[in-house]
Amino acid sequence: MNWNFYMPVKIYFGNGKIQELESIINDLGCANGVLICDPVFAGNGLAQKVIECSNGKLVEVFSDISQNPTIENADNCAAVLRNRKAEFAVALGGGSSIDCAKATCAIAKEGD
Repeated sequence: MNWNFYMPVKIYFGNGKIQELESIINDLGCANGVLICDPVFAGNGLAQKVIECSNGKLVEVFSDISQNPTIENADNCAAVLRNRKAEFAVALGGGSSIDCAKATCAIAKEGD
């Protein structure tokens, strides 16, 4: 079996990057997204700070994510993206939220 896979992904990392969030979203030409984060960030106020820094570009927070994301987590999150007609997602946290965001974005666009 032979196949090629190409998926360019930008990761923005560093002190103060949250202050650049709106500009990054604008550069991508997007306006309507969902923040996907670990439950701890939804509870400690960091998720709300990210929402505020997006200046209205992030319209909802999804944080119902297990330590090892389940199919149900991804399906539920994809439903939120579909219902909000989200153009993009921002993942905040560690591997769980990033893994859930990657699966969710693929599922949300495909419908399966």
